Amino acid sequence: LTLPSQDVPRYLASASMAISFIYDLYFGKASFPTKIAEYLMSGLPVVMNTQSRYIKEFIESNRIGVVLDPADRRTYGPAIEQIQSLLGDSGLVARCREVARAHLGEWVCINKYLDIYKKLR
Repeated sequence: LTLPSQDVPRYLASASMAISFIYDLYFGKASFPTKIAEYLMSGLPVVMNTQSRYIKEFIESNRIGVVLDPADRRTYGPAIEQIQSLLGDSGLVARCREVARAHLGEWVCINKYLDIYKKLR
C-alpha cells in the first residue's frame, strides 16, 4: 500500500499498534528507525524484530512495544501476552509520544547530527 504523505497520519490514527519487521536489505536498514519514530509519534506501540541490541533495549526499557523473533514460534505466546498487557495500559499512547519526542524528535536528531559534524572538523 502506498499513500500520499499527507494521508499517513489518518491511517496510523486508525490503528492500535504497528508491526514492523526489518529485513537484511540496505533500504530496510535505512528506513527502519524512521518508521519507529513515525509510529511512536502517532502513539502506536511497535511489534518488531531487530538485530540491534540498542533498539531492542530502547523498545523494552521504555515499555513502548514488543520485540520478537518471527522465525521462532516459541516467542509468539510471550509476545502476545506482552502486547495484551501493553494495550491495556492507559498511559501507553502518551508514553509512546513522549519517548519519541524525547529521543527521536526533530531537535534531538538535529543536535545529534550537529555534534557529529563538530567532531568531524
